[in-house]
Amino acid sequence: MVRLGNGHMLKSRPDWSKPLLPRRDVQLIQLRVGLESRADVVYELGVSTKAGRGRYRRTTMVHLAPRYLLHNKSSKQLEFAQICFA
Repeated sequence: MVRLGNGHMLKSRPDWSKPLLPRRDVQLIQLRVGLESRADVVYELGVSTKAGRGRYRRTTMVHLAPRYLLHNKSSKQLEFAQICFA
């Protein structure tokens, strides 16, 4: 399970994610932060795991990555905002 720290945002209530399964593929987790003054903030992350090798063979490495990544190949500046989600 994963959650953001208490100091991430002022007056926030970070919730725990759903448990991570010990799988080798990429999983999607959502980190939810409840806010007093507005709607909750949700961060989506991809999580992948990999077994260590050699001296670290008993170690599982966990890699967290942003779920969405915008790559601007144009000469224009991008402005992006997510208004709502399903």
